[in-house]
Amino acid sequence: MQQFLRPTSLTVLLVLFGCGGPENRSATSAGARDSAGVVIVTADLTADDTTCSIAAQPDWRVGDDDTDDETLDTIRGIGAFRDGGFAIANGRAEVRIYNRNGLLAGSYESRGEGPSEFRNAFYAFVTTSDTVFVGDHDPWRFLVFDRNANWIRTVTADPPVPNSPRDLAVLDDGRLVLGNEDLQMPTPEFRPSVLDVVVYSRSGALADSVGRFTYGRRGALEGSDIMMPGMFDARTSLTARGSNVALGSGSEPEIRTFDIAGDTPKLIRVIRWDAGDRTVSAADVRAAHDDIRASYAHLSEELQTQIIGPLTHPDRPVADRFPVFDDLIYGHDGTLWVKSYLRPGSTGDARWLAFDQSGSYACSLAMPAFDEVAAFGSDFVLVVDALEDGREIIARYGLTR
Repeated sequence: MQQFLRPTSLTVLLVLFGCGGPENRSATSAGARDSAGVVIVTADLTADDTTCSIAAQPDWRVGDDDTDDETLDTIRGIGAFRDGGFAIANGRAEVRIYNRNGLLAGSYESRGEGPSEFRNAFYAFVTTSDTVFVGDHDPWRFLVFDRNANWIRTVTADPPVPNSPRDLAVLDDGRLVLGNEDLQMPTPEFRPSVLDVVVYSRSGALADSVGRFTYGRRGALEGSDIMMPGMFDARTSLTARGSNVALGSGSEPEIRTFDIAGDTPKLIRVIRWDAGDRTVSAADVRAAHDDIRASYAHLSEELQTQIIGPLTHPDRPVADRFPVFDDLIYGHDGTLWVKSYLRPGSTGDARWLAFDQSGSYACSLAMPAFDEVAAFGSDFVLVVDALEDGREIIARYGLTR
């Protein structure tokens, strides 16, 4: 799951990866086991029109007035508690805890080089036991807090991780799952990039590897210093809950679930479905270029030339097919939520697919394309969005299944 600071205009990055009644279960094939004992689940989305929905209006919003409790700095990470409260990395050196009613319940702020001080806060993750892990770099480490924003300990990755992970999760026992990109020096040749998904012990020591996965292509055009991905390149992403880690590349409609409870990660389930025709046309590329120009229209002419030029340049490689999905989130009840890729020029809602703990398809959820979906509870969705004046807000919506 992408519980992290969204890309800014200068980073130019992209990433990857159920509600119905029993009468609809025929839409999902019974899980067959392969020779290694892995359960293979195939969902037929065309045979099941079960839907979930969110409320038209939020239960509450944080950040839309000027009180001290409401004023937010840049939201650099957010994670939700089981009851609907949440924790955020607010700016570079502060953790805030809010209760289920959206009211400030505690905070911690300290900047420096000490073990309980932030250098540069980044990401936030809340475990099922309501322990808060907030990332900090560099090198990469986690500051760990309780539900009341009291600092408990700091865990530093060993060997050191010099850059912030592209994706991450924390298991129930405090072990860390980091997706680290194999970074390359800028080159006119767009080369395949790799995401190393590794497990660190509760103390931060490197313990095991889940695997190496595709992460699109990366390169820089001649005369430009912007390192960027190929257009429509799919990337691997991960999410975790309890001792399970789900991951997959958006290049195919397939998600793999690993059990990390033992000493060695074990593949236990594969979910597959038909994603339909994903062919990229010349019209799709033009629509993407229009979206890029609109996104950076507020910048100065000089910055537009530096950024829009390379991003819309004909030499930027384009994938043959759209990604299937570009986000994964484990809900608090174990439901796996998968965000379908929103194609360029789209003005409608984002579509999320839900799969239950057995891998069976549960429902489809249409909701506005918020800047970020932070968490799915059993009966709520926590999101981050922006007001017209650019201020970020956090809102909770009721979820009906």
